[in-house]
Amino acid sequence: MDEWPPVKCPRFDGECVESYRRRYDKVVEIVTNFRRGVYRGEQADHMEALLERLRTPALEHVF
Repeated sequence: MDEWPPVKCPRFDGECVESYRRRYDKVVEIVTNFRRGVYRGEQADHMEALLERLRTPALEHVF
């Protein structure tokens, strides 16, 4: 039986363990639900955008 590859979600530089764990859990939840076909239409668009934000380091310290 084929299986999905594990979800990759690396820890960002300077990210505390607690924050990483919450972010990782949310990423796994979203990816798993996409794989199961849970999201449709606008909800899928919203969740895709949220997933992108969760996988992108915050830019708050750039300036």
